[in-house]
Amino acid sequence: KKVSSIRTEFGVSYWDVETDRGQREFVAKDVAENVQWLGDRRLMIVDVDGNRFEVTDLDSLDKKSAGLIELVL
Repeated sequence: KKVSSIRTEFGVSYWDVETDRGQREFVAKDVAENVQWLGDRRLMIVDVDGNRFEVTDLDSLDKKSAGLIELVL
């Protein structure tokens, strides 16, 4: 639903997000390997614990959230 912040250090990204199940923080290593595009504007992010976070439509996010995701990808 919303990305509050993404911080990247040494190939590891730290995400603070608002999901349909509330506020979450997660860590994803090597975004190139752990982000899968499921369509033109749909993607899935897998964190270090194997949890999956899906963005169903990048265009439905606010500008800040979409911009943060695009910076990491």
